[in-house]
Amino acid sequence: MDCEESPSTVQIPINGVSQIHLGFTHFIGSEGEICRFSSPIEASAEGKVEFSDQTIALNAITHEIQCYVTHPKDQASLCCTSLNVEEKSSSTFPELSHISRPSTEQVSFTVDHKSELKVSGPTSHSKTVYVWDLDETLIIFQTLSTCKFAEAYKGSKDIKQGVKLGRKWESLILKVCDEFCFYEQVEDYNEPNIAALSQYDDGANLADYNFNADEIRPPFTDSERRKLAYRHRWIKNIYSQGLEKLLKDDTLQEWKELYEATDQYTNGWLSAGRSLLEECSNSSKSTIHENRPNGSLTCMAGDEDIYSNRQDTNCNINVVVTSGTLVPSLVKCLLFRLNTFIDSVNVYSSREAGKLQCFRWIKERFEAPNVRFCAIGDGLDECEAAETLTWPFVKVDLRPDSPHCLLKVTAAVVKQYISVVYGDLEE
Repeated sequence: MDCEESPSTVQIPINGVSQIHLGFTHFIGSEGEICRFSSPIEASAEGKVEFSDQTIALNAITHEIQCYVTHPKDQASLCCTSLNVEEKSSSTFPELSHISRPSTEQVSFTVDHKSELKVSGPTSHSKTVYVWDLDETLIIFQTLSTCKFAEAYKGSKDIKQGVKLGRKWESLILKVCDEFCFYEQVEDYNEPNIAALSQYDDGANLADYNFNADEIRPPFTDSERRKLAYRHRWIKNIYSQGLEKLLKDDTLQEWKELYEATDQYTNGWLSAGRSLLEECSNSSKSTIHENRPNGSLTCMAGDEDIYSNRQDTNCNINVVVTSGTLVPSLVKCLLFRLNTFIDSVNVYSSREAGKLQCFRWIKERFEAPNVRFCAIGDGLDECEAAETLTWPFVKVDLRPDSPHCLLKVTAAVVKQYISVVYGDLEE
């Protein structure tokens, strides 16, 4: 069934963009990220956009089939098995060319050792670092608007309802990004991690700081990086405290109803994602974050642990690596209620660096005796990155009849994948 559109909306597939809503100010990118138009976009007279070579698409599909992970019963193909030798990566973010940044200079990023959260020394029990994709793995977002989720159910889902839910999520995510996370100011300065610029943060008290009068401008000097680091600290604090005390009552109700409606429409996908995170982390919900007692947005002087992890050292660790930009991805984790199990410093944007490089940063940050890694996602990029690092990879599939549908993936199933690569280590 074709995806039906309202008269004011036209969908135009182009390279890297799932859909464009003409007449709106933003659209969803190929990884579910929120993108904003800087100028009006018009269709050609024929209403068409030139497609990329279909051969490229076919090759990608063929590659994905080769990389596809089968059911755990087939142990020979549980994970990618290429034994590539990996060089030890450095503790700094390498120079990245930010294609969205107004300045064309190359920028080097460093996370200080306080914020690297490197696991030190041997542990008495094995610890697993779970590296998750976000969209269409832990949450359903992009495929609602593109109708792909409904189409996977072959007529049993109301396509119009899915599109409506997707557009409501777009609007809510962008609203939170703009109202609380300075999105208009930071969207051209994407970083791979919320702690990427922590070395530039001098710990100034931000309680009365005028962010609107302190605009970030190119060239991206150390002074401008400090401004961005301030905004990252503010966003991190919002993330740690949640949105419940920031949103107005009508927005809170809208959020609650939208979450429940989406969970019902997706047969409990959102609940399943949170349950799997909780199972894999081996932790209670209270061990990840500590809410401020007075319920207000505090902090705004440099807290000693502002870039540190509040996660119990005995717990496994959940990390997200997404191709979406950093700030909207953090907002998604908040709105889809994942922040209980994923610390903000454990969210990585692979937009510029790529998933393999992010995986390498994560490996260096957490690598220690008895620490294992497992990647979980629906895409080819994370599969190839896991293959390169010889990590087990758990495939997630939208199709309800697939053994890889998230609704059928349990912590026990994930552990089967891990045991194939690492053996049966003590939990």
